[in-house]
Amino acid sequence: MNAPGTIAAVILAAGFGTRLAPLTDRTPKPLLVVGHQPVASHLLARLAQVPGLDRVVVVINDRHRDQWNDWQQDVPSHPTVELVSNGVVTNEERHGAVADLARGVERVGDADWIIVLAGDNLLDEPLGPHIAAALHANQPVVLCRDLGDSVPAGRFGEVTIDDDHMITRFREKPAKPGSPLAATCSYVLPAAAAGLLASYLVAGDADSPGRFVGWLASQQPVLARPIVGAYHDIGNHETLAEARSFYDSTC
Repeated sequence: MNAPGTIAAVILAAGFGTRLAPLTDRTPKPLLVVGHQPVASHLLARLAQVPGLDRVVVVINDRHRDQWNDWQQDVPSHPTVELVSNGVVTNEERHGAVADLARGVERVGDADWIIVLAGDNLLDEPLGPHIAAALHANQPVVLCRDLGDSVPAGRFGEVTIDDDHMITRFREKPAKPGSPLAATCSYVLPAAAAGLLASYLVAGDADSPGRFVGWLASQQPVLARPIVGAYHDIGNHETLAEARSFYDSTC
């Protein structure tokens, strides 16, 4: 296994969660309570388990800055949490998740490896095995969900892999899915791969992390890793209720 070097993390939390209104009128989606604490606190606790990780950058918007400041005051002192605003106040002004990721990666600085988590996605499993796989292969890792035989049409970024679990094709929400693997916005990126964000944003879709994954896989080998624990993508009232039900029963 390669030496881990320095590890940092970026949490993407600048969205406005419009499908969860009115809950998100005043509270950003990652600060909604699930299992007795905000979603972002679950993510931070998961990142705190990663050996050598000492810095987390949370990319937020300006509208919810006060709520994030209040949250930051209550989090543990380790790892260090830095809030970075993208300067946006309304949903119509948003820059897009990939542009926000570039902002977060820039603030991370000289970390050798960067863990990326979406602020509204809960992973009920350790990140260590995924990081170890990235280090062993010295390649970016994208976490994927195996949806089995009943993949809904037009809903997920589809990943196709080879026998070595390297991504060979990515399709954004295909009408006729051909692979059971759906990409999530959960990555382990080496610093060199993170640096490619600027090149991608010259002509790429700044709002679609999935398309960045597809582009990255066209530039270099990218390893797909299945999520083996529970996973909750909190996008609407139904998925929020499902996450709350799961965590209320396990916490």
